[in-house]
Amino acid sequence: MDIKHATKGTLFFIDGFCTKEGIIGLGQEDHVSLISRGFGDEEMALTVRSAGLTGRTACDEGVRLWASLLTMRVDGEEKFQIRLSAAAVEQLKECGFVDLEPIALDIEKLPYTIPSQQFDPAAFEPKLDESLLGIGR
Repeated sequence: MDIKHATKGTLFFIDGFCTKEGIIGLGQEDHVSLISRGFGDEEMALTVRSAGLTGRTACDEGVRLWASLLTMRVDGEEKFQIRLSAAAVEQLKECGFVDLEPIALDIEKLPYTIPSQQFDPAAFEPKLDESLLGIGR
């Protein structure tokens, strides 16, 4: 069984109030290809390279990280996305990657399966402290 998949995508950095993460959206062809190779909602190894810019040594060689492969529903269709942790985003930024940059990806299945943590939209909601609002004084 082939446990690698190469594709391209766009890097998105999410700077929320409570967290800083990243997402890479994958197309329907990638979704079908990954499913056929036995991928599911799990942790996987990822190598990220710059698709457009060259001359950045770390980016040309590729940055290896762990990431979460997740399934989400968009307009009734299931699609995969890659969720990057705050540490992975910092590692990419240190190598010169920027928000909305086109990237080349090598996705590899790990020799063991670790279920990925599903995306929690509430983590990006601002948390207000009622004491700051002056309510109930």
